[in-house]
Amino acid sequence: MATQYTSILKLALPVQGELTGTWGDTVNDELTSMVEEAVAGRATISSWASNSHTLTVVEGASSESRAAILNITDPSTSLTGTGTVVCPTQSKVYMVENNTVRTITVKTSAGTGISIPSGLVGLVFCDGINVKSAMTPVLDNAGTVVPQTGGGALIALRTNELRDGNTGYTLPLANSVSVNQTITITLPDEFKTSEPVITRAGSDTISYSGGTDTSITIDSGSSVSITLTSDGVSDWGL
Repeated sequence: MATQYTSILKLALPVQGELTGTWGDTVNDELTSMVEEAVAGRATISSWASNSHTLTVVEGASSESRAAILNITDPSTSLTGTGTVVCPTQSKVYMVENNTVRTITVKTSAGTGISIPSGLVGLVFCDGINVKSAMTPVLDNAGTVVPQTGGGALIALRTNELRDGNTGYTLPLANSVSVNQTITITLPDEFKTSEPVITRAGSDTISYSGGTDTSITIDSGSSVSITLTSDGVSDWGL
């Protein structure tokens, strides 16, 4: 009988006497290395088809579904909405880093899942049917200041410090984060006179007590720190 594999982690199960003189390669490559991947391995998910990615399952070799940590990225900006990562219907714990600008839902093909907002890290587990939360998603660098020196998208859920006011700054899409998630934008005193403009993305709106607009200007004579809250759909509210 040839080597079989475990049902969950796909580790090698050599048959007695089968690997005479060659057991070292099988143990090292299909057992030891795979256990290490399951305990401390990090797999980067970077390809998407219709906003979805199914984790690879490989017997006796590296596979995404075996990794302990899932680093979710979107280098080609293929995601047009909430992304879905599909894991096998086997019991497994995953640490999920959402390094995209979209919310990512981790689920089984036919079961329910857990959503990880943009920029957050979540601990989830599959019970063999559904994916459930093991802890509330958290920001891995909460409180840090992210300098913006040349315009571009601000990072939600962090303190974003504007370092110049000569170029525009674009908010993340409201639907790229969960409802009621906030973004705080601060302007150091030395840059107050620049009065930078904060602009919505796409067709989003920025709402305030008097209505809605497509952009706001940080007035040098008043506030140098603003906080906006996403409705999770298409609006950032002051």
